[in-house]
Amino acid sequence: MNAQSIPAVIIASISFYVGLYHLLIYLRRKQHREDLTFALLCLATGCYDVFCARLYSAGSVVEGVQWQRVQYIALAFLTPAFLWFVFDYTGQKPGIAVYTFSAFYIFAVFIQIVDRSNLTWLVDQPAIKTIILPFGRQITYYEATLGSFTSFQGLVGVVASTYILWISVRFYRRGNRREAAPLLLALGIMYAAAINDTLVGQSVYSFIYTIEYGYLAIILLMAYSLSSTVVEAAMAKESLRISEERFRALVETTSDWVWEIDSQGVYTYVGPKVRDLLGYEPEEVISKTPFDFMPPDGVERISAAFLNIVDRQNPIERLENTARHKDGRLVVLETSGVPFFDASGNLLGYRGIDRDITERKQAESVREALIAELEAKNAELERFTYTVSHDLKSPLITIGGFVGFLEKDALLGDKERIKVDAAHIHNALTRMQRLLDELLELSRVGRIMNPPETVSFEAIACEAVQSAYGRIEACGAEVDIAPDLPTVCGDRVRLVEVVQNLVDNACKFMGEQSQPRVEIGVRHSDMEPVFYVRDNGIGIEPQYHSKVFGLFDKLDAQTEGTGVGLALVKRIVETHGGKIWIESEGLGHGSTFCFTLASVT
Repeated sequence: MNAQSIPAVIIASISFYVGLYHLLIYLRRKQHREDLTFALLCLATGCYDVFCARLYSAGSVVEGVQWQRVQYIALAFLTPAFLWFVFDYTGQKPGIAVYTFSAFYIFAVFIQIVDRSNLTWLVDQPAIKTIILPFGRQITYYEATLGSFTSFQGLVGVVASTYILWISVRFYRRGNRREAAPLLLALGIMYAAAINDTLVGQSVYSFIYTIEYGYLAIILLMAYSLSSTVVEAAMAKESLRISEERFRALVETTSDWVWEIDSQGVYTYVGPKVRDLLGYEPEEVISKTPFDFMPPDGVERISAAFLNIVDRQNPIERLENTARHKDGRLVVLETSGVPFFDASGNLLGYRGIDRDITERKQAESVREALIAELEAKNAELERFTYTVSHDLKSPLITIGGFVGFLEKDALLGDKERIKVDAAHIHNALTRMQRLLDELLELSRVGRIMNPPETVSFEAIACEAVQSAYGRIEACGAEVDIAPDLPTVCGDRVRLVEVVQNLVDNACKFMGEQSQPRVEIGVRHSDMEPVFYVRDNGIGIEPQYHSKVFGLFDKLDAQTEGTGVGLALVKRIVETHGGKIWIESEGLGHGSTFCFTLASVT
């Protein structure tokens, strides 16, 4: 190795070191691709410098051309690596030119490896240069003349370098002077070295080749720029970006509305979730106060609570308040926040969140209506238990008594009395069985439902009349079903039970009516269709209109039945989202049982 080779080896060592260092940096933060392309540039430069050192130590043209060839192969990797690095460094998007250059240099590597003709190197035309330096030093380069393709490769390198320079100047003019300055300086040194080598190669004057020093300038200057400017700025920018993304993701994905107010309660920041909660754009809320969105009756209470919190500089903890949505509806909010201060400890404002608890408050109201309904049910259950025990006790006492009579009559051999005793026991058992069956039926309403179906109410009425045929015939009533009844959706079996029980009840209380008549029809109001079962029977006095639907409530204790039928009707109607009531002027004027259903078409 001669003296000229030593600087090239040193430069190669520096290039390899810097390249490996930035490759490790890239492996630790792969989002910065400029570290990778710069590492590739450094490694390609290091290889080129190694080949330069070997060329300078060559003792013949044959040996020299071998190192010339691998030099150009190294350059075929170095130039596109430099191109891609510049685009990564400047943050610009590579165009078709970069891909074209890259494709050409891949082709050049292939040609330089496989070709041994004059296309690449004129081995038979030596280009030996002996350069006399000051102080009597002499350097001899054993080279071969470039072939046409290798000359073209060199020309493409000049074009690629010029393209890189143009990209760098454009980057500089766009205001990135601090980042562009070291790149432009490095390119200037490289061009000076390239011009020197061209003039030396053309024997214009005698001097050493300096292009490797130009490449070293690129590596050192860009390494300095990356480490002192780009890396630090990129890391700071990345940290800020990650922080902003986390904050944005938190603000945008949370169901809560994030806000900030000053010490006067004026909004200084409004998160995007305000659109979902109140229907306003964030800019519509900025510079306003929470009180601007409250109904008048809530402002006084909330403002007093807010002033008390601010005076004490306490956190805002789940403060319930009501705001008016942009569309006019009221939204119940739960507000929480914490105070923040300046360096002197002065209160600057509050940061916090608003949470929509409208549904929760509605659910609480529903639950309260249900703690009320349950209480009513419990009261009904107590009454139910008492009545069941009372009504079941009567047939049990009857059975017990006649069992005793049956024993005495059997001992006396009185067959007629035995028949009478058995008949009474049978009637008591029948009554008990009927009572238990109706109670079981009542308990099932609202829990066990048949699949809903859409059916004409006329079909329901006809089926109900057929089921009540025995009762209708017994009282000689005429039943009239109105035409064009609407279609309903619900449990057909249960709806038939409603009409059947009402028809049965109408027939039961016809009294002495000479021409009993029952009408089944519908009348249309502004709100919803109202179905009715009307009779011309004895009627019901107004004070008893609600009592008849009570469990076991019978206006006439002497009439047959258990008093469960109308309670069953009421429960079925309510299960279908409707309501039932009585219209009757009193005794002798007949009764009309009216009811509605939720699903009517």
